[in-house]
Parts: sequence; structure tokens; C-alpha cells
Amino acid sequence: MKMQAGDPSWAETYRNVVLGHHRQPRNRGPLDGATHQALGHNVLCGDRIDMRLRIADEQILDARFEAEAGALTIAAASMLTEMVRGMALDAARDYAARARASLEAEPDQPLDPDLGELAALAGVRAYPSRRRAVTLPIAALQAALAGEKATTTETA
Repeated sequence: MKMQAGDPSWAETYRNVVLGHHRQPRNRGPLDGATHQALGHNVLCGDRIDMRLRIADEQILDARFEAEAGALTIAAASMLTEMVRGMALDAARDYAARARASLEAEPDQPLDPDLGELAALAGVRAYPSRRRAVTLPIAALQAALAGEKATTTETA
């Protein structure tokens, strides 16, 4: 999916996908029996996300999150958990790395073609604080998969 901020198709996709996931987030809430969990926190904006996974046999059986965060973080977490549910661990690690790199890239860089709905967030790449907001759930997923308890997308 090739979209750039300012492109009418990007604006429509942003409205439909991002706002839809913010208003009706998928997979938001506690996860009984979680085997992996990490807290993502951005001190500067106050966003907090608790990413929880249930993993068995090298596969993500379920992914849920709880968040006190803005619309972009909640929408990104909703899209991300939808994408990784059912993925093999190696595939989820690879997807998370590619998604984070793509969303942290400069706005003129191409998007990974396999981002799925996360591609709707492409326009935020021009805004560093928004970029950190949309990559916080990805960082929390990466931390949970690595067995880390906490992470942030804020840099010193």
C-alpha cells in the first residue's frame, strides 16, 4: 500500500482505519493466561500501554492490550494485535521490526508493502511525537516477545 500524507486516498484511509480502530479498538482489555507482558510508557506525552500475549508452541495464540493513551497509540495497538494474532513468533518478530522501521523512517521513504492496516499511519512519519505514539505498541510487543518488562520510544 503506497500512501503519502496529503494524498486524498491517504486521508480517507486514515479517517476510516485509524479513527475506526480508535473508536472501536479491537483486543483492548485484560488477557487471562497471558504468558508474556510488557509495559510501554512515554514519559513526555504520558501514553502507557500494557501489551499482553498468550504464546504456546512458538505461536501467538492471543494478543490484547490495555492503554491510557491518545488516539494514535490506541489505534496502532488495535491494528497491531489484530495483525499478530495467530502468527508464528519468528514471523511476529520480523513483522514488528519491519513495521517499526517503516513507521520511524523519513516521510519520503517507501513503506513496507506488508504493513497491512498499519500503513494508514504513514502520514505521522513527518511528526516525531506522533511517530513515537504509533510505534509505542510495536515497541511494547517487541519487549514482550524478548521477555523484557518495560520499554519506551522516547529517546534521550
